[in-house]
Amino acid sequence: MISQGIVLLHDNARPHSAGVTQNLIQQFGSEHFDHPPYNPDLAPSHYQLFLNLKHDFGLIRFDSDDDAEKRCSAVAVFTSGIFL
Repeated sequence: MISQGIVLLHDNARPHSAGVTQNLIQQFGSEHFDHPPYNPDLAPSHYQLFLNLKHDFGLIRFDSDDDAEKRCSAVAVFTSGIFL
């Protein structure tokens, strides 16, 4: 993304997230990444990862704490690289 030229970073202010603005950005062929409102505990680079995990975990019903811990352990192995 950065090697392609211009990078537009904006917050979630209403003018930036309005449909008209999003359509214009899309017409320019820019790629858009959603990011959370300000949260000191979650870097924007991790937002997409945790958004996907939230979606995946929302579809799973755990029958025991052990099942939940096993699933979290499997995810921790996958995500350990982002904390280097």
